[in-house]
Amino acid sequence: MQQASSSEAIASSLEKLGGPRPAPADLALPLPLLKAQANASLDQVQLAIRRQRDALPASDPLRQIPELIRPYVAALILAFAFASMTRGRQTDSDESLLDQLLRWLQARRLARRHGAMGQQSEAGYLRRLHGEDQE
Repeated sequence: MQQASSSEAIASSLEKLGGPRPAPADLALPLPLLKAQANASLDQVQLAIRRQRDALPASDPLRQIPELIRPYVAALILAFAFASMTRGRQTDSDESLLDQLLRWLQARRLARRHGAMGQQSEAGYLRRLHGEDQE
């Protein structure tokens, strides 16, 4: 706009920027005054945009973590609820999938506590599992 040589050049520059076309009375003003008014209005718009941008909350990625985790937690809860209500279909057992999972985890914990499976006799391991199942 500083290099505009006529009122029409300023008007077309404002239109390219998406601003309103100056009124005919404004176009009749002397060129230096019209340039000053156009620059003043552009400065006001720039200031308004800057204030709006500064008013927006800062984007902090840590604030989004709860929103990102919520669906995964809900999916896990639903999976455990489904497993607790579903009976074991593969083994024709009356235990739910959750009970089978808990029994398997207990057996793994017991195996870890008493050493690797290769370090103890298979019969002793089975006796321990059988004793755990009866409780």
